[in-house]
Amino acid sequence: MHNSFDRMIYVTISLLKEKMVSPSFDVNRLKFYYLGIGEDEWNSIFSFLISEELVKSYYDYKDKKSLNAFLNDVGVTIKGIEYLNNCNFVARPSAKVMLSVAQSEYDKVAQRTNIIDVKISAIIALLAFLYPLYIDLLSFKIQNVYHGLYLFALIVLLVMNAVALFCLLTAIMTRAYRRIDINSIINDSSVRHQENDFESCLLKFYKDAINESSNQNDKRVKYYDRAVKLIRVSAIIGLILIILKHII
Repeated sequence: MHNSFDRMIYVTISLLKEKMVSPSFDVNRLKFYYLGIGEDEWNSIFSFLISEELVKSYYDYKDKKSLNAFLNDVGVTIKGIEYLNNCNFVARPSAKVMLSVAQSEYDKVAQRTNIIDVKISAIIALLAFLYPLYIDLLSFKIQNVYHGLYLFALIVLLVMNAVALFCLLTAIMTRAYRRIDINSIINDSSVRHQENDFESCLLKFYKDAINESSNQNDKRVKYYDRAVKLIRVSAIIGLILIILKHII
């Protein structure tokens, strides 16, 4: 009979596994009062997890000043996943239940893809609006060193916007949302077309599609974030140049 400590180990690793795949995971759920245990028991659990290499973190869980950094950084290891899979005191969900969860997660990934598309389109539209304003700043003659510095800053601004546009276009081209190919499942010789076999096979396809699409979305978000940072900085430079144009 497994004790409550074993179950809390299972619960904690399960939460860390969820944290690993969910960007919106609330790390407060890992704190002792959310888990419904005492602080000493919480320390014992993470002492066990780290000593057994079931989880890892660059921060010390015992340092209260860096607790939030620890909770954000801590992650489950492959050994931890294997421990989770080998736990036999927790009822395993059926393929149908797991398939339902996978379908929900697949829909969330698809929704995230669409949100990223909308954001990228909005930023490209903003660039299309700003470029004529920046080009208009070129309408002056270089007469002194200040004009030369002005022109240099303007060139830097245009280059930053060009790089931002490149990042956005790269994010668009990176879009490769994977669909579930039902025909591949039907033609799979390992599937005997019994209900549980079909659901298990479909679950595997969902899992692969979710992982692939999530990775693609993460890459697209990185390109999008770079573009937004460049546009923000260039907008500040542009505002300064518009003011200077009327002064120098």
